[in-house]
Amino acid sequence: PTLADLVYQQLLDGIVAGQIQSGAYLNVPDIAKEMGVSPTPVRDAMVRLATEGLVTTNTGNRRAVVIGFA
Repeated sequence: PTLADLVYQQLLDGIVAGQIQSGAYLNVPDIAKEMGVSPTPVRDAMVRLATEGLVTTNTGNRRAVVIGFA
C-alpha cells in the first residue's frame, strides 16, 4: 500500500470507531506531522474520504471537516 492508503486507513478507522468525531477539523499539516509523512499523502487521503462522503474539504485543501460515518 502507498502512504496515502495507510493515512486513509488510519483516518477511516478513527472515523468509524468514533475516535474522530463528526464536526472535527482535520488539518493536513497537523496530521502529516503526527503521522510522520509529507502533506501530499494526507491530502490524497482527504480526497478519498471526501469522495466517500465522510469529510468535506475547503477550497485550499489544507483542512477537512468530518461529516460522520453512516
